[in-house]
Amino acid sequence: MQWLRNWRSFPREQKFLCFEAFLVVVLIRFSLWLLPFRRILGFTERYLARNFGKTPTGLKPLTIAQTVSKAARRVPKASCLTQAFATRLLLGRRGISSTICYGAKQVSGKFEAHAWVKVGSETIIGKHLPQEFSNFKPSAEHFSRLPD
Repeated sequence: MQWLRNWRSFPREQKFLCFEAFLVVVLIRFSLWLLPFRRILGFTERYLARNFGKTPTGLKPLTIAQTVSKAARRVPKASCLTQAFATRLLLGRRGISSTICYGAKQVSGKFEAHAWVKVGSETIIGKHLPQEFSNFKPSAEHFSRLPD
């Protein structure tokens, strides 16, 4: 129960961020299980468009990404895609502009994919090996031809 002792020592703002990150990771994880990718992508873009122009908070993007990463460890199958969407939503909610990058590669005939988030030119989540993946940029329009 070390994490509970740590939790008690956190300042109020950090406690709220931890709770919020956990809820968003769970919500995104369930959404990825239940909904088509294009719907989640469309929702994310609409949500971020509504929050565009907010004044950035004092929280650093890396702090938000680390909190999402820690929350994701407690959610089964919270993949890099789950963490990328959750991080982008939490950053956007705080007025911080970010980009989700998607990559793919083939290893021994198997397809592998990866997602990471950049703020400016800095990768803040999904840092491990993004340079090994070929970038591509899916959009809601790209997936509009796919069946639900």
